[in-house]
Amino acid sequence: MDRSSSTRMALWAILLTTSTSLVLSAETPQYGLTMFTKAAKGVCWIEKLHKLPPINKEGDINWGTCDLTMETDENKYQSLLDNYEGQIRKKGANPDDYRPTIDGGVMTSLKQHLKKKSERLPAKYRAACGSYIDDEKKAAPKDFSSILGDSGSGEYAFRGLAHCLINTIETENGPEGFIALQSHLTNPKSFVDAILERENENRARHGVPAFTMDTELNTRAQRYAEILARKCHMEHMSKDPEFGENHPDLQYNGGRTGENIATLLALQASDADNGVDAANEWYTEIENYPWPAWTGGKTKGVIGHFTATVWKSSQLAGYGVARNTNTNCGKMFVVSRYSPGGNVRSEGMPRYKENVLPPL
Repeated sequence: MDRSSSTRMALWAILLTTSTSLVLSAETPQYGLTMFTKAAKGVCWIEKLHKLPPINKEGDINWGTCDLTMETDENKYQSLLDNYEGQIRKKGANPDDYRPTIDGGVMTSLKQHLKKKSERLPAKYRAACGSYIDDEKKAAPKDFSSILGDSGSGEYAFRGLAHCLINTIETENGPEGFIALQSHLTNPKSFVDAILERENENRARHGVPAFTMDTELNTRAQRYAEILARKCHMEHMSKDPEFGENHPDLQYNGGRTGENIATLLALQASDADNGVDAANEWYTEIENYPWPAWTGGKTKGVIGHFTATVWKSSQLAGYGVARNTNTNCGKMFVVSRYSPGGNVRSEGMPRYKENVLPPL
């Protein structure tokens, strides 16, 4: 066993609430940070993505996809440990002679780190589980090992925190929400299935027929998403000088297709989650729509993505997603195509009244 492994085990022997006879199995995490990330991402999904976007926004409910800011694991612990030991070595001392001081310093820093991460969670989760950060040994309110993937035996620092977050998901969302989270974790949807389902859920709220997925539109949307990702620039194809309004990819079944585009920063989220996030953002433009119908005048904000999403006479849909992970970009690009295309203006604007119906 090398010095680093020996030091790590010595520290966690103090931090963990276990018996001396406990043997950590491959399924038992040594670090509560990894389990916290899993649980926090579950909160992100159930609160941000699983729930339908609001028809009427009230307050700061769109608190953002937090996968990007929730990521934390044992590497954080190791970096803190190395930092404290390095400080002691600079003073010409042996870190092993100051193990209690190192232990205390690492734990204090971990608590500060987790509190900062938790600021991204909704207030109800912070209120329910904040005490589990203050007391890293506090027992879990209920065992959720089956969903978190830890062994269910033994203890580790901040175990209660991770299990408390899942417990709060169940409390706040009931059995149906909890089952949905389990399904999401064990049987995740593909990108195209996830975004189509959300778009059709939004259309159902307006009493209009569901989209049918079209493989050719999927191909075209995917092709353009990859182009946007390569350029790291979001632009509708019709407005891009390289393509223009008459490009063949914008023509389908004898007419013009509609198009929605989105750029997202959640590179650590799955393609499926980013697709749902994009569909949510398009739909939230409903708050700007001038009911009973747009007549061509000024609106409170952008409405084009929302109207394309719920346009009654649009029947087919296709979707594409691509990511650019270069440090000078770091973005996801989502593209949708609809046929027949919506957002159709006509004299007197009757098509908006006929195709953008109020929520049921």
